[in-house]
Amino acid sequence: MQVIGKDILAPSHGIYYLTILKYLELKLPFKLLVHNWWLINEVKISKSLGNGLDLAYLILKYKNARLFNFFIIKEFNLNKDSVYSFIQFKKDYRYYYANLLLNLISRVKSIRNTISFKLPPSLKLDYSFHMYKVRLYSFQKKFFINIKRMSIDLLVKEFFIMIKKLNHY
Repeated sequence: MQVIGKDILAPSHGIYYLTILKYLELKLPFKLLVHNWWLINEVKISKSLGNGLDLAYLILKYKNARLFNFFIIKEFNLNKDSVYSFIQFKKDYRYYYANLLLNLISRVKSIRNTISFKLPPSLKLDYSFHMYKVRLYSFQKKFFINIKRMSIDLLVKEFFIMIKKLNHY
């Protein structure tokens, strides 16, 4: 798969590059993934415009490059231009990472430290537990559908819907 921006698809990468590969008898990409633009204040993020993001600042401030990666994956949409907002990044950091994910990790650690995971064979699990198994199976199906469609933004949203539901269990 070749990943390229929509502004360089035609003619340079969509025609000339593929023609050169074919002429040189090199393997052609089996798929072109053409992504849209990232916008800040309705303007394309661009080196030539000088409106890029200071990633070093974000990583130092939030102590984690993966949080920014998560935000980009969550907000990125192949079907339309995506908007970057530092305000939205901070909201997502607080809601998804601090509230949902860390809360779930804390709960699981607490349970692990206080009870044994060995359930007696006669114990019948309640209805809500079985519903979570059904939801996890549903999430698994959606996961593979979204991966196949390259809908990573929907995949991340489904993941956090699941995390939110698990936090209520």
